[in-house]
Amino acid sequence: MGLKWIVYPLLAAVILASFPVNVHSAEGYGLERGENGCTVIALVNHTIYGEIEPALKSLEDVMLKNSYDCRIITKDAGRMDPEDIRGLLKGEYSASGISGAVLVGNIPLKKYHDNNTSEVIEFPYYYMDLNGEWIDGDGDGIIDTPSGDYLPEIYVGILRSSGDGNNVTEIMGYIKRVEKYIQGDFTPALESGVFLDDDFSMLWDPAIFSVMDMYIDVDAVSINRTTPLRFLQFLSENYAYAYFVVHSDGK
Repeated sequence: MGLKWIVYPLLAAVILASFPVNVHSAEGYGLERGENGCTVIALVNHTIYGEIEPALKSLEDVMLKNSYDCRIITKDAGRMDPEDIRGLLKGEYSASGISGAVLVGNIPLKKYHDNNTSEVIEFPYYYMDLNGEWIDGDGDGIIDTPSGDYLPEIYVGILRSSGDGNNVTEIMGYIKRVEKYIQGDFTPALESGVFLDDDFSMLWDPAIFSVMDMYIDVDAVSINRTTPLRFLQFLSENYAYAYFVVHSDGK
């Protein structure tokens, strides 16, 4: 089925193309060429680290040669659980001032109970907000309530293959396609795509008007067609810019 991308809140084709940015632009995170640079941590599943680490180093070299001033810190995730991962990201944020993180392969995510939809979802935001307090009131391993400041300090993207999430061929192929994009060997269609899960229907009008500021041609998937299969089809399209808001229970 191809790569599963679970990204909050949208996909940017600048660095690894799975590094998400805020809902308006990449500029706030220093991802534009000619800025003061950024530091990103790539946390890789232990079983594929040896094969993926050289590919990420190659990507960093290609970026630097093409005036993208960004450093990639690659680390082996080992047997870390979500609490360990959040602790590592906190430490890197304090020590290196990381702008964001990419979780490569099958990296565990915290789960969150959404009272508005009565759903339990995988929750990368737990890794984005590094100074907020996330409460598991009943001790079942699922976050119940955020408390206090829960604005994000960093962005988080997920690069996970089909199957068990650790298909090296798929992940390596994706990284190589990003290198081609950076080198100017791949040109996307001059079109935007919009895909909003039905739980986020209130964002429909703002999303459409937002992407029309960049490209007149907009391919918008209607709210009543937001199935998992349709989302995978959406991700396979050759959009220059994709705006999507989705969540997953990890199944």
